[in-house]
Amino acid sequence: MNKLKTHYRWPLLLIFLFLAGTLSAQVSYDPEKFKDISKVSKKLVKVNAKNVLKHEVNKIVITEFFGEFVTSKETSPSTFEKRHSNWYVEKKATLEMGSDYYESLTNQIYNEVVRVFEENNIKVLDKDILIENEDYIALGLKEEKTGRQYSGGVMKQSTTSEIIKRSVTGMGMYTETLKIGAVAKIKEMVPNIAKANGCNGAAQVKFRVGMGKKGKPTLAYINVTLDSNIAEFKAGKGKVTYAFKNGGAAIFTTANGLSNDADIDGDEEGEVDITKYNTSIMDMVTAMCNAYSYELGQTIPKM
Repeated sequence: MNKLKTHYRWPLLLIFLFLAGTLSAQVSYDPEKFKDISKVSKKLVKVNAKNVLKHEVNKIVITEFFGEFVTSKETSPSTFEKRHSNWYVEKKATLEMGSDYYESLTNQIYNEVVRVFEENNIKVLDKDILIENEDYIALGLKEEKTGRQYSGGVMKQSTTSEIIKRSVTGMGMYTETLKIGAVAKIKEMVPNIAKANGCNGAAQVKFRVGMGKKGKPTLAYINVTLDSNIAEFKAGKGKVTYAFKNGGAAIFTTANGLSNDADIDGDEEGEVDITKYNTSIMDMVTAMCNAYSYELGQTIPKM
């Protein structure tokens, strides 16, 4: 059973008046308005296909794919307000759906992102070719980890979030590792795997699912960067190696995240229906990916 737990705290002898919100810009998901994605795509996403065109990228390997899931969010007024007012409240909401669910959801989002590329005639290498590589396995990259994030300031509401970072099944998070050597090995390994399998680009994908009002999910972003312009280099003793000369270019960037006011309530008070919750997220993911696909299709020529 998935329960949304909400707690309020306020100083002794004080009463609740107002809790200010400082959420980033978001667009409310509307099934009717989003039927014609061309009318809303620019509000949602930005696509920069310059390197895709320049380097004729037509097949990529996804080297990293993971999401951040907010499982707990605590908000409190700014330091200034706390010091100069006795009228404030702190709020904490917790909603954890379980490790297996976050893995399943990440895999669903992976398939949607793959769809975006393939709809625009950019093939995506089967991820098993990367994750079953012996050298890749030897890196021992984690597929899941927990973290804590804080934002705020003297004049700004503070927010402390507990998060779970989860990658697609079998694929570790190398930018999240403390093993500096692992990152270097990935950068060396991936271009050679790409070249051997006919790829001329490598992509990294990150997304974030947040927590809105009453625990309803938000989709803060799905962002994609691309390495391209693969080149051959002499490695000594007659051997050659490969490397991407252009790395980390942002090709997909979310302009405004999405919120969804759809019902996610379970049968009991405070219970979250996991099927409704998943549908709410995937409706937003599909809309954002449709926007990316449309904008990419407007930029690159159809084959």
